[in-house]
Amino acid sequence: MNVKKKKLLKTLIFLLEVIIIIDFPIIISDLIGKTNNLVSASEDFNSHLSNFQRYNPFWWNETYNDTHSFRATNSLADVVWNCCPKTKNGAICQDIASVNEEICGVEPIPTSCDNFDPCKKGCCIDEDEGLCTTQAPKGECLADGGKWEDNENCLVQECERGCCVLGGNVAFVSEKRCKKLSDFYGFEQDFRSVNSELYCLALKDSQVQGACILTGNACRFLTETECLSYDGTFMEITFVQIQN
Repeated sequence: MNVKKKKLLKTLIFLLEVIIIIDFPIIISDLIGKTNNLVSASEDFNSHLSNFQRYNPFWWNETYNDTHSFRATNSLADVVWNCCPKTKNGAICQDIASVNEEICGVEPIPTSCDNFDPCKKGCCIDEDEGLCTTQAPKGECLADGGKWEDNENCLVQECERGCCVLGGNVAFVSEKRCKKLSDFYGFEQDFRSVNSELYCLALKDSQVQGACILTGNACRFLTETECLSYDGTFMEITFVQIQN
Protein backbone atom coordinates (compact mmCIF):
# COMPACT_ATOMS: atom_id res chain seq x y z
CA MET A 1 0.00 0.00 0.00
CA ASN A 2 2.77 2.43 0.90
CA VAL A 3 4.68 1.52 -2.24
CA LYS A 4 1.68 2.33 -4.45
CA LYS A 5 1.22 5.71 -2.74
CA LYS A 6 4.87 6.59 -3.26
CA LYS A 7 4.66 5.69 -6.97
CA LEU A 8 1.49 7.80 -7.35
CA LEU A 9 3.10 10.76 -5.60
CA LYS A 10 6.18 10.53 -7.86
CA THR A 11 3.93 10.45 -10.91
CA LEU A 12 2.04 13.57 -9.82
CA ILE A 13 5.30 15.45 -9.13
CA PHE A 14 6.60 14.48 -12.55
CA LEU A 15 3.43 15.72 -14.29
CA LEU A 16 3.58 19.01 -12.36
CA GLU A 17 7.20 19.56 -13.43
CA VAL A 18 6.23 18.90 -17.05
CA ILE A 19 3.40 21.46 -16.85
CA ILE A 20 5.73 24.07 -15.33
CA ILE A 21 8.36 23.50 -17.99
CA ILE A 22 5.75 23.88 -20.77
CA ASP A 23 4.00 26.99 -19.33
CA PHE A 24 7.06 28.88 -18.05
CA PRO A 25 8.08 30.41 -21.42
CA ILE A 26 4.47 31.53 -21.97
CA ILE A 27 4.35 33.24 -18.55
CA ILE A 28 7.70 34.95 -19.12
CA SER A 29 6.62 36.13 -22.58
CA ASP A 30 3.39 37.57 -21.15
CA LEU A 31 5.32 39.45 -18.46
CA ILE A 32 7.74 40.84 -21.04
CA GLY A 33 4.83 42.00 -23.23
CA LYS A 34 3.20 43.85 -20.35
CA THR A 35 6.53 45.47 -19.46
CA ASN A 36 6.98 46.63 -23.05
CA ASN A 37 3.47 48.13 -23.00
CA LEU A 38 4.31 50.11 -19.85
CA VAL A 39 7.52 51.38 -21.43
CA SER A 40 5.66 52.38 -24.60
CA ALA A 41 2.96 54.19 -22.61
CA SER A 42 5.65 56.05 -20.67
CA GLU A 43 7.35 57.13 -23.91
CA ASP A 44 4.01 58.36 -25.34
CA PHE A 45 3.36 60.36 -22.18
CA ASN A 46 6.79 61.97 -22.31
CA SER A 47 6.27 62.83 -25.99
CA HIS A 48 2.92 64.54 -25.31
CA LEU A 49 4.40 66.38 -22.34
CA SER A 50 7.29 67.60 -24.48
CA ASN A 51 4.88 68.97 -27.11
CA PHE A 52 2.83 70.67 -24.40
CA GLN A 53 5.92 72.36 -23.01
CA ARG A 54 6.95 73.49 -26.46
CA TYR A 55 3.70 75.26 -27.39
CA ASN A 56 2.41 76.42 -24.01
CA PRO A 57 4.13 79.56 -22.64
CA PHE A 58 3.15 78.61 -19.09
CA TRP A 59 4.62 75.12 -19.22
CA TRP A 60 5.44 72.89 -16.28
CA ASN A 61 8.54 70.70 -16.01
CA GLU A 62 7.91 67.32 -14.47
CA THR A 63 9.52 66.17 -11.25
CA TYR A 64 7.91 62.80 -10.82
CA ASN A 65 7.97 61.45 -7.28
CA ASP A 66 6.57 58.50 -5.38
CA THR A 67 3.17 60.23 -5.07
CA HIS A 68 2.94 60.66 -8.87
CA SER A 69 2.62 64.44 -8.68
CA PHE A 70 4.32 67.26 -10.56
CA ARG A 71 6.15 70.29 -9.19
CA ALA A 72 5.97 73.57 -11.13
CA THR A 73 9.30 75.06 -12.17
CA ASN A 74 7.81 77.92 -14.26
CA SER A 75 4.94 80.26 -13.36
CA LEU A 76 3.16 83.35 -14.65
CA ALA A 77 5.77 85.53 -12.95
CA ASP A 78 8.49 84.02 -15.16
CA VAL A 79 6.81 85.13 -18.41
CA VAL A 80 8.14 88.30 -20.07
CA TRP A 81 5.42 90.92 -20.56
CA ASN A 82 5.54 93.75 -23.08
CA CYS A 83 3.32 96.74 -23.75
CA CYS A 84 1.43 96.80 -27.05
CA PRO A 85 0.48 100.43 -27.87
CA LYS A 86 -2.20 99.23 -30.29
CA THR A 87 -3.32 95.69 -31.17
CA LYS A 88 -4.44 94.54 -34.59
CA ASN A 89 -8.08 94.68 -33.45
CA GLY A 90 -7.75 98.31 -32.34
CA ALA A 91 -7.32 97.93 -28.58
CA ILE A 92 -4.76 100.30 -27.08
CA CYS A 93 -2.21 99.95 -24.29
CA GLN A 94 -2.45 96.20 -23.75
CA ASP A 95 0.06 94.15 -21.74
CA ILE A 96 0.86 91.00 -23.76
CA ALA A 97 3.11 87.98 -23.22
CA SER A 98 6.26 87.87 -25.31
CA VAL A 99 5.02 84.68 -27.00
CA ASN A 100 1.91 86.50 -28.25
CA GLU A 101 3.58 89.48 -29.91
CA GLU A 102 1.92 88.66 -33.24
CA ILE A 103 -1.38 90.16 -31.97
CA CYS A 104 0.25 93.60 -31.71
CA GLY A 105 -0.25 95.92 -34.67
CA VAL A 106 2.95 97.85 -33.94
CA GLU A 107 6.33 97.10 -32.39
CA PRO A 108 5.79 96.06 -28.71
CA ILE A 109 7.51 98.10 -26.02
CA PRO A 110 9.75 95.99 -23.71
CA THR A 111 8.07 97.10 -20.49
CA SER A 112 4.62 97.09 -18.90
CA CYS A 113 2.09 99.67 -20.09
CA ASP A 114 2.13 101.27 -16.62
CA ASN A 115 5.73 102.32 -17.31
CA PHE A 116 5.11 103.53 -20.87
CA ASP A 117 4.31 107.27 -20.81
CA PRO A 118 1.76 107.36 -23.71
CA CYS A 119 -0.22 104.63 -21.91
CA LYS A 120 -0.22 106.31 -18.52
CA LYS A 121 -3.81 106.67 -17.28
CA GLY A 122 -5.22 109.99 -16.19
CA CYS A 123 -8.08 112.44 -16.79
CA CYS A 124 -8.82 113.57 -20.35
CA ILE A 125 -10.66 116.91 -20.54
CA ASP A 126 -12.55 117.96 -23.67
CA GLU A 127 -12.38 121.74 -23.20
CA ASP A 128 -14.82 122.41 -26.06
CA GLU A 129 -17.59 120.16 -24.78
CA GLY A 130 -16.79 120.39 -21.08
CA LEU A 131 -16.52 116.61 -20.74
CA CYS A 132 -14.12 114.65 -18.52
CA THR A 133 -13.05 111.03 -19.13
CA THR A 134 -11.54 109.03 -16.28
CA GLN A 135 -8.65 106.53 -16.69
CA ALA A 136 -7.83 107.83 -20.16
CA PRO A 137 -4.46 106.91 -21.76
CA LYS A 138 -2.31 110.02 -22.14
CA GLY A 139 -1.30 109.41 -25.76
CA GLU A 140 -4.84 108.87 -27.04
CA CYS A 141 -6.15 111.90 -25.13
CA LEU A 142 -3.55 114.26 -26.57
CA ALA A 143 -3.95 112.81 -30.07
CA ASP A 144 -7.70 113.58 -29.92
CA GLY A 145 -7.01 117.19 -28.91
CA GLY A 146 -7.86 116.78 -25.23
CA LYS A 147 -6.17 118.19 -22.17
CA TRP A 148 -4.61 115.45 -20.03
CA GLU A 149 -4.29 115.66 -16.25
CA ASP A 150 -2.37 113.20 -14.07
CA ASN A 151 -5.45 112.14 -12.07
CA GLU A 152 -7.21 108.90 -13.00
CA ASN A 153 -10.51 109.83 -11.31
CA CYS A 154 -10.70 113.40 -12.68
CA LEU A 155 -10.63 114.97 -9.22
CA VAL A 156 -9.62 118.33 -10.68
CA GLN A 157 -11.35 121.71 -10.55
CA GLU A 158 -12.39 121.73 -14.21
CA CYS A 159 -14.29 118.47 -13.72
CA GLU A 160 -16.15 119.38 -10.54
CA ARG A 161 -19.83 118.79 -11.17
CA GLY A 162 -22.89 120.67 -10.05
CA CYS A 163 -26.55 121.04 -10.96
CA CYS A 164 -27.26 122.65 -14.30
CA VAL A 165 -30.87 123.86 -14.51
CA LEU A 166 -32.24 123.70 -18.05
CA GLY A 167 -35.78 124.94 -17.93
CA GLY A 168 -37.78 122.18 -16.29
CA ASN A 169 -34.87 119.76 -16.48
CA VAL A 170 -31.54 119.42 -14.71
CA ALA A 171 -28.17 117.83 -15.49
CA PHE A 172 -25.37 116.92 -13.07
CA VAL A 173 -22.38 118.19 -15.08
CA SER A 174 -19.35 120.47 -14.93
CA GLU A 175 -19.83 124.23 -15.15
CA LYS A 176 -18.31 124.36 -18.62
CA ARG A 177 -20.64 121.58 -19.78
CA CYS A 178 -23.55 123.49 -18.30
CA LYS A 179 -22.62 126.54 -20.40
CA LYS A 180 -22.49 124.34 -23.51
CA LEU A 181 -25.92 122.81 -22.83
CA SER A 182 -27.52 126.14 -21.89
CA ASP A 183 -26.35 127.73 -25.15
CA PHE A 184 -27.56 124.73 -27.14
CA TYR A 185 -31.08 124.75 -25.63
CA GLY A 186 -31.39 128.54 -25.51
CA PHE A 187 -31.31 129.09 -21.73
CA GLU A 188 -29.37 131.46 -19.56
CA GLN A 189 -26.75 129.50 -17.67
CA ASP A 190 -28.01 128.44 -14.23
CA PHE A 191 -25.29 126.38 -12.55
CA ARG A 192 -25.71 125.54 -8.88
CA SER A 193 -23.20 123.97 -6.52
CA VAL A 194 -24.73 120.88 -4.93
CA ASN A 195 -23.33 117.99 -2.90
CA SER A 196 -24.64 115.12 -5.00
CA GLU A 197 -26.53 114.09 -8.12
CA LEU A 198 -29.51 113.06 -5.96
CA TYR A 199 -29.81 116.63 -4.69
CA CYS A 200 -29.73 117.84 -8.28
CA LEU A 201 -32.54 115.47 -9.28
CA ALA A 202 -34.58 116.64 -6.30
CA LEU A 203 -34.11 120.20 -7.52
CA LYS A 204 -35.81 119.25 -10.77
CA ASP A 205 -38.93 118.13 -8.94
CA SER A 206 -39.09 121.47 -7.12
CA GLN A 207 -39.26 123.57 -10.30
CA VAL A 208 -42.50 125.55 -10.07
CA GLN A 209 -44.43 126.45 -13.20
CA GLY A 210 -46.54 129.55 -13.62
CA ALA A 211 -47.50 132.38 -15.93
CA CYS A 212 -44.68 134.18 -17.73
CA ILE A 213 -45.51 137.65 -19.07
CA LEU A 214 -43.30 138.31 -22.07
CA THR A 215 -42.66 141.37 -24.24
CA GLY A 216 -45.87 142.60 -25.86
CA ASN A 217 -47.94 141.14 -22.99
CA ALA A 218 -47.68 137.66 -24.44
CA CYS A 219 -48.24 134.99 -21.79
CA ARG A 220 -46.74 131.51 -21.63
CA PHE A 221 -46.90 128.71 -19.04
CA LEU A 222 -43.25 128.21 -18.02
CA THR A 223 -41.03 127.54 -15.03
CA GLU A 224 -39.53 130.53 -13.28
CA THR A 225 -36.10 129.72 -14.69
CA GLU A 226 -37.44 129.48 -18.24
CA CYS A 227 -39.35 132.74 -17.85
CA LEU A 228 -36.31 134.64 -16.63
CA SER A 229 -34.26 133.30 -19.53
CA TYR A 230 -36.74 135.10 -21.84
CA ASP A 231 -36.57 138.32 -19.77
CA GLY A 232 -40.17 137.76 -18.74
CA THR A 233 -42.08 138.45 -15.54
CA PHE A 234 -42.94 135.28 -13.66
CA MET A 235 -46.19 134.89 -11.72
CA GLU A 236 -46.87 131.73 -9.74
CA ILE A 237 -50.38 130.38 -10.24
CA THR A 238 -52.39 128.84 -7.43
CA PHE A 239 -55.08 126.50 -8.63
CA VAL A 240 -58.33 126.46 -6.64
CA GLN A 241 -61.37 124.28 -7.06
CA ILE A 242 -64.41 126.22 -8.17
CA GLN A 243 -67.59 125.05 -6.49
CA ASN A 244 -70.94 125.40 -8.23
